[in-house]
Amino acid sequence: MQAVSNSHRRNSNSIGGWYAFALIASVGAHGWLANWSKSFVVPGFSEKAAPALLPPRFVIKQVKFDPKVLDSLPEPLKPEQKAPVVPEKFVFSDSKPKAPDVDLQVKPLDVQKQLVEERPEAKAELISASPLPASVGSSLDGELRSLAGAMLQVAPSSNAQPVLALAAQMANAAGAGGSGAVGMAVPGRQSIEDALNAIGQVATRESPVAIPGNALFGYDSSELGEESVPILEKIADLRRRFPDYIMVIIGHTDAMGSSDYNLRLSQKRADAVREWLIRRYGMDPSKLETIGRGAQELMVVDGSVDEQAPNRRVEVILRPANLPSKAPKK
Repeated sequence: MQAVSNSHRRNSNSIGGWYAFALIASVGAHGWLANWSKSFVVPGFSEKAAPALLPPRFVIKQVKFDPKVLDSLPEPLKPEQKAPVVPEKFVFSDSKPKAPDVDLQVKPLDVQKQLVEERPEAKAELISASPLPASVGSSLDGELRSLAGAMLQVAPSSNAQPVLALAAQMANAAGAGGSGAVGMAVPGRQSIEDALNAIGQVATRESPVAIPGNALFGYDSSELGEESVPILEKIADLRRRFPDYIMVIIGHTDAMGSSDYNLRLSQKRADAVREWLIRRYGMDPSKLETIGRGAQELMVVDGSVDEQAPNRRVEVILRPANLPSKAPKK
């Protein structure tokens, strides 16, 4: 074991000696090469030849000229002047061109004969008419009666405007119960037609839209019939025109019956209109509110059933969504 260790030491010393020898030889070779490069002269790159490669450097401080030398200089040659080019004269003829002779031949046109020949013949077509349902006929009849009553209430604006004379019975039928009150406005309130045609004001608490109760419901009833559909369509149209507003539907009754009964009846009528708008057109329920006022806001304090017709009404108002709900003023 010791013999192996001694052999390993001898090998290590031998390799270290060779490394030292190689290092000394390399340093000596590089030193000789550097010394040789200083003594070797490359043609054109010596210190003596370097200034010859650069141009001479001098600075001119002042130059003196002899005036006589300037006088002896020849005058510069003037450019040769060429004669201007004159365009040739144009010769215009005084003779006027003559228009060619045109022979126009106009034949007379028999307009009457041509119109007679080209007149189309009317073809007879058979038009089949089906009878209207009873509900539609009664609704149209009610609208015509209400229009007649409205025309009797408005005076002519001038003598040239024709006045339609209608029987007093037709006017009374339009103002009384039944479907004839469809287009009539409740006294002191604007009608749904005026609100849709922008004739009246916006339906607010100060100017509510009033609909006669018998145009929507039968007497002492909260069920909507087929004859009430045209009015309901107009209420839906008014709701669509103000999508950012909340529509408040208020039911009213006359003074007949107890106050509790009238209050429940008016609430049922307002709820019926609201439910119809939601089922028919899918309107947002949060934008439809109902109030039952019963007989608390009578327009006719006392009278018969026909005289208290203005009390049986449904009013509609619009209010912004950020305002609290309030009943219309009396």
